[in-house]
Amino acid sequence: MIDSLWRTYSSEQGIAQTIECGPLQVFLQWSANEIWVASRYRAWPTSQVDESVSAELSWSRWALNENDTDIDVSPALPSTPVLFKPDDPYRIVLGASTRIYTRIPLWLQIRTTKGKILLTEIPTVTMSNTWFGSTVDGERCLSHNSSVRRFLTDDFFLPHLASCTLEVKNSSPSELRFEKICLRTENMALYDHDGNLWTDITTIMYKGVGGDGEIETGGKPPIEANGATLISRPRVHKSSNIAVRTFELLRDIRN
Repeated sequence: MIDSLWRTYSSEQGIAQTIECGPLQVFLQWSANEIWVASRYRAWPTSQVDESVSAELSWSRWALNENDTDIDVSPALPSTPVLFKPDDPYRIVLGASTRIYTRIPLWLQIRTTKGKILLTEIPTVTMSNTWFGSTVDGERCLSHNSSVRRFLTDDFFLPHLASCTLEVKNSSPSELRFEKICLRTENMALYDHDGNLWTDITTIMYKGVGGDGEIETGGKPPIEANGATLISRPRVHKSSNIAVRTFELLRDIRN
């Protein structure tokens, strides 16, 4: 499936194409050296493939260089931090570590094939904005309801979500208790393994300073995706070790 989705789409005259990735449908149309793009979200999962183009769609159009009208469609991770909430509050005793899994919604990027000009990017799911941290040093994040799991199952892998493996280590002098975890997805790459997308293995070291975690993005896929192929580089390249607010601690929660 991944080969048919993340590829080059031709600008042959009069040809309209539909791209489907989870709940997202994207429609492409060409006219001379112009490309028209529209998108919508559908009920998902569904067994019915709806390729009709509604007159109510809102179209965006670009005039392209005449020798660069084909486009490449590729996956990307959000440029804004994403906040995840485990099914239940998580506790890690001092000195212990755990390996957990979550899923990050993809963005669909559209670029010209030759010039690599980014025309637009569209999230595969709609996510709400939320605030993480205090009113003084907090930041805007995207909130996603994908659960944090301890074990992988077959239903974990979906075409519009990238699987993310987290190693969380508690190096603080006390128990780590948190309700939410914030990931800086702009520093992560994407890998293809047997048609499923994975991010870098990410290690989070908690040393007991507020909700800060020392994050190391490994620069390689996890062992669960051994042999995976790199298909999308990080949006932002930073130092492999950064200390940022990562956890919303249980003691920070106000009734």
